Amino acid sequence: DPPANVVGASLNIAIDLAFELSASLLPSAKTVGIIYDPQKNAAVAQKHAEAAEASGMRIKAFPVTSPRDVPNALARIGKQADVLLGVVDETVYTSQSAGAIIRYTLKQQLPFIGISSNYVKAGALCALFFDHQDIGRQTAELAAQILSGTPVSALKTTVPEKIHYAINARTAKIIGVTIPKPILDNASIVYE
Repeated sequence: DPPANVVGASLNIAIDLAFELSASLLPSAKTVGIIYDPQKNAAVAQKHAEAAEASGMRIKAFPVTSPRDVPNALARIGKQADVLLGVVDETVYTSQSAGAIIRYTLKQQLPFIGISSNYVKAGALCALFFDHQDIGRQTAELAAQILSGTPVSALKTTVPEKIHYAINARTAKIIGVTIPKPILDNASIVYE
């Protein structure tokens, strides 16, 4: 939690939305794998487990302590999970590992819900992302409230209000996933 004199617009998308998207795209998926560094993201993994349970799914967590551990975690996920859900973790998702993760998931026909639309463009099945302009609006509204005399301690950090998603239709074909037409029609970005 931030100190009482700090407020802002968070870039963190509600976790339950990722499970909603996963359930819509992959209704038979029941086990969601995540790779994370427990030293940095133990609380995030716990929140994912709670959100998965609320969605009728379960998390299979694969902790790593170094980028060198990621290939082993991927191999275990391929055998124990129906889908890989990316979580923001600088140990796991680096510029060096991103390509290897995407190649592995495509080769294993493992749906990968990426951490950004750039991952989808590179080959992940889908990802949620926030609207940059709307985050700017939220930030401006907070600033206006502060400038008009509202104490910072009386304000709450906002969460992204406008959420979009990207779909990679080419990846869906490669891994054998049929994307329902309403999901395709409502995607902000579709990579063919």
